[in-house]
Amino acid sequence: MRVFPALILPAFLAIFAVPRAPAGAAGFDCAKAATPIEKRICADPALSALDDQLTAAYKAALAAAPSGREAVKADQRAWLITRDACPDDACLKDSYADRTRVLTDAAKGPGANANSARVTNALKRREALYQRLKWPGECEEEFQDEAKNETSDELASADEGGVPGVAVYPLAGKTRLAVVTCGLAAYQTSFCAVLFDEGASGPGKAVTFTEYGRDPSGKVEAARTEMTGGLPEFDSKTGTLTVLSMARGVGDCGCLVVYGFDGGTPRVLSAKAQACFDDDRPFVEPENWPPVKTP
Repeated sequence: MRVFPALILPAFLAIFAVPRAPAGAAGFDCAKAATPIEKRICADPALSALDDQLTAAYKAALAAAPSGREAVKADQRAWLITRDACPDDACLKDSYADRTRVLTDAAKGPGANANSARVTNALKRREALYQRLKWPGECEEEFQDEAKNETSDELASADEGGVPGVAVYPLAGKTRLAVVTCGLAAYQTSFCAVLFDEGASGPGKAVTFTEYGRDPSGKVEAARTEMTGGLPEFDSKTGTLTVLSMARGVGDCGCLVVYGFDGGTPRVLSAKAQACFDDDRPFVEPENWPPVKTP
């Protein structure tokens, strides 16, 4: 998800990007389209529709802030410059979506604007930590895709200096374990984890998880992956991470794995796995699942 922050621009630049009154198919008069971006918007029904939506949101934001109209207009002029710098349609669509969201929040009043700022700040902190630790890109792509559909309240809740979807736990010395949420499924999360040293500027080391599967005959297979699904729980007293991975929503089968991090190296301390059966067997709690022989 691209984020286009408001730019502070000299007044002499702003006068060349005054928003036009809506007319025609887009939010401006397509008969007067002069720039390549304006012509592209007018030629594309999807982009034209996005421009219409933004124009409506812009009008609503102006109406909701009679004493702050000039600030809204200045932000809009600044946004137009970032929009016109887009190299392709994908960038344009993201730019329109982000700006329309900001204007829609502005139309709801000051409280919504503050919430939008908290969301933006929280996502910026996540981006900064991602650039530092470099957890798997697949995880970050999944998170950013889902973040577009999260409510402002859910993302803004991480604004108290925290990072949305990231929990950092202390290990021995300066070693830290970051458990990073990638996405949310119906009954568990997808996540990854990174080991790093407090104060170090370089990337962290991705943790490799082991997933165990037991079939009805009792055969166990193991798979190693840097991105897994389950419910992670860190024990600060023992410095261990327990991951319950459910093979289906009722939680009657899957695997339960405990990881230790002695010396900063992750290893499996214990593992249990339960096969999935289709008959009406009694429910077995994960801690009572059959153990798996580990290396």
